[in-house]
Amino acid sequence: MNALEVCRLITEFDAAYDRQVINSKEQPLFERIWTYTEQLTPVMDRGGVITAWKLWLREERGPLENVTDENIPKRFPEESEWFRLELMKIANTREIYLNGTRILQNIETINSTDDLEGFIEMSEWLIEKIAECIERMKNGSYEKWVEENISYRFRFGKIFGGKLLSIYPELSGKVDAADSVTLAPGIGITPYEGEQWEEEPKQVWINELPFDERFEALKEKVRWEDIPKSSGLI
Repeated sequence: MNALEVCRLITEFDAAYDRQVINSKEQPLFERIWTYTEQLTPVMDRGGVITAWKLWLREERGPLENVTDENIPKRFPEESEWFRLELMKIANTREIYLNGTRILQNIETINSTDDLEGFIEMSEWLIEKIAECIERMKNGSYEKWVEENISYRFRFGKIFGGKLLSIYPELSGKVDAADSVTLAPGIGITPYEGEQWEEEPKQVWINELPFDERFEALKEKVRWEDIPKSSGLI
């Protein structure tokens, strides 16, 4: 399954909000996801009431030759796509998110009887990708792999408005030359794991900027922040 197919399924799962609850036929796959997850250290553990794990996943975008939607090449300009996987246990509920969208949940007191197309595809893809991350952690390459390869659309950075306007003059109505500007992903990623900014900055969504030769020039002028923390091996 390529990244375009994963994104299609995320959209379908999000639209089927009332059908994110798995049924008994789907339970084994769901449990396999959590068997892998419990090999990882949580990024948050509030006494067992709320526990959260986070991973970065990467998948090849797939070919664009037969894509009829002209917006797809603009939305997916890179040959591979990154996904922020978040898994949460809240009391008796287990939930799975991709890029901020909840795609699956398990509520023990609810049992759904209809099947959601794509559940098996998504679950098997998640199992494969989580296993790949664990193998990278075992050989010590996971953190470096993420840091060196993750798309700039998932990063946070700071830049002076004047430098930004010298590359993207069309932003002149949004920022001033004297501003300190924050570049933010704008695709379901929270800065600094939920910490609040001391003061409200001028903000520009990275995924709204054209990914062309100008963006290559921009990357050299931005003070990029660390990648948000991921889980590691227990």
